[in-house]
Amino acid sequence: MRAVALRLVLILAALMAVAPPASASPATDLSAARDAFRRGDCDHAVVILNKLLYPQTTLASQASAAEAHLLLGVCYFKGKDQRAAEHELLEALYIDPKLDIDGLFSDDVVALFNRKKAELARQSKRDAEGRKIAEERDAYRRALENLIVIEKREYYVNFIPFGAGQFQNGDTKKGMAFFISEAALGGASLTLYAFQVLRYGFSGAVPRDEADQVYKLQVAQIATGGLCLGLMAWGIIDALLNYQPTIQRVPDESLFPEGLDLLKNNPAQSLYLFPAAGDDWAGLSLRWEL
Repeated sequence: MRAVALRLVLILAALMAVAPPASASPATDLSAARDAFRRGDCDHAVVILNKLLYPQTTLASQASAAEAHLLLGVCYFKGKDQRAAEHELLEALYIDPKLDIDGLFSDDVVALFNRKKAELARQSKRDAEGRKIAEERDAYRRALENLIVIEKREYYVNFIPFGAGQFQNGDTKKGMAFFISEAALGGASLTLYAFQVLRYGFSGAVPRDEADQVYKLQVAQIATGGLCLGLMAWGIIDALLNYQPTIQRVPDESLFPEGLDLLKNNPAQSLYLFPAAGDDWAGLSLRWEL
């Protein structure tokens, strides 16, 4: 029995001797990498740190992961692998943007680290500004989609000749037709009248041999003037028949003042657009109703 028991003990001892040691924890490996780094054994530290960080980190805390990337970056820098060093330093800064190593490493390492830190800060600022602009544009677009634009039309415009009522009603082609026709006929009538005044004066004394010619000019003057007045009356009637006090239409962004923030914050509102005029000006007036 003793021989059997002794044999079992020897077998167990042999198995324990050849059994692989229990794997170290990530924290223990990081400590070993840290010790290797302090000894200047970057080759050994790189092996341990790569195992801890890739293909994915096994470290439990962000602080440990940032330290591992930082040590790996410094090792690469010492090994003259600039690109890998910058990559690892940036990885450390991605994890902890406030990381500060001033006085902990050599001046050239600290200078590279601070340069990458400044670059990352500038990039982060640009990204934040880009996101803000994108959010503002999205808010503006959504506000524009919900915006109610109401165009107010003035009643007196219907009585203005030369297609003003048609233009206000949105019938541009008809407005142009009235404008051109009335301008042509009215201009012709006025030209014929001006010719007679310039030639014969306001007294109207016409030589006998020119009476027939003047008569024809007066007929043409009255005819073109009458047609012009008739078209004006037609234009007024047409404008009145098609007149709508207000209409709702698609918003026109060109009407909005530059940098208008009102739309972004208050999409539920109304925009009123109506003609306005002064002593020596005319235009469109814009009014908001919230």
